[in-house]
Amino acid sequence: MKKFIIICGHYGCGKTNLCLNMAMNEVRKGESVIFANLDVTDFYFSSPHVFENYEKFGIQLVGPAFSQTTLDLPVLPQNLYSIFSQKDKTIIVNTGGGDDGVAILHRFNREIIAQNYKMYYVVNYYRSYMKSVDSSVNLAQIIENNSNLKISGVINNSHLRKDTTLQTIIDSVDYAQNVADKLNVPLTMNVVSSEFLSEAIGKVPKLFPVDTNLSIDDNSVVI
Repeated sequence: MKKFIIICGHYGCGKTNLCLNMAMNEVRKGESVIFANLDVTDFYFSSPHVFENYEKFGIQLVGPAFSQTTLDLPVLPQNLYSIFSQKDKTIIVNTGGGDDGVAILHRFNREIIAQNYKMYYVVNYYRSYMKSVDSSVNLAQIIENNSNLKISGVINNSHLRKDTTLQTIIDSVDYAQNVADKLNVPLTMNVVSSEFLSEAIGKVPKLFPVDTNLSIDDNSVVI
């Protein structure tokens, strides 16, 4: 069954790692996946070998098209339009951070709406610019205005990088729920590192376990 998922949120809230985990989760369920990275500032995805290695694991990567050119600045991938014509694939779109990171979505507004999309707003309680519910809600509303799309749900990806504990996540749930309530959308999931999963069951609702070190490259393959 086709899914068209857009992940948006502020800079540094963990969108890229979340998208990769979501993509691998779909692959494990036997789905064919396209990961469209529209963050043109994310230079990791510009490397040719990255494209090749993701495809080995059933993920077709669409990313900034400047790795094999003489251009100094990234440009939109030429095959971006192809994601709108896929009938039986799961499409996961990672946008750039902040309010301007979703501006590209406005350009493809008509095509996206035709996909019966879901756009999820990622929050991290421990980022200084997202600490208050009101500031997080304000950014979400700006994102909706700039993209001309509606947010479908909130994803709580609150963490403190290597200093994250289970309590870190537990303490963020009410914040994320309040953001969702003010936006009148559901809190779709609470992201938790797989190392805390067994302990989190029953303590954190709507769990989505992730590998926080997920990468697929020549030296480190995590599936």
